[in-house]
Amino acid sequence: MKELVDPQALEKMFQKECKTRLNRFTTTLSHTAQDPDDESHWNALHQELDSIANAARSVNDQETERVSRKLATLARQARQRQPLRMKVLEILLRGVTAIHCHCLEPQRSATGEVLDYVRLEKRLIEFTYDTQDEQ
Repeated sequence: MKELVDPQALEKMFQKECKTRLNRFTTTLSHTAQDPDDESHWNALHQELDSIANAARSVNDQETERVSRKLATLARQARQRQPLRMKVLEILLRGVTAIHCHCLEPQRSATGEVLDYVRLEKRLIEFTYDTQDEQ
């Protein structure tokens, strides 16, 4: 049976969408660092990450989907809990860098990108446990 969508075309669309979202995310992250108490910035960060996760799902990039969803949740939590905000900004910066390298860098190494995501995911899990202890 002939595929309805060309996988290469879908991957190109994903990369274009990912690049657009990451650019918006980076701009918003900069605004958030300047004014971390503006909750609208945190909402925008969450939305961009959620959109990246949805786009990753369309190309079956489970790693990017999973990491993006965790980062989106973290942005939502930081919006609601002021003491987390500066720590979360650092993690979001690392996360957006990892997503960029994984999805958009033309010379990426399959083992290198997996390790980057594994390290990031490990840090996200550690951070989640650390913040639960603060409650």
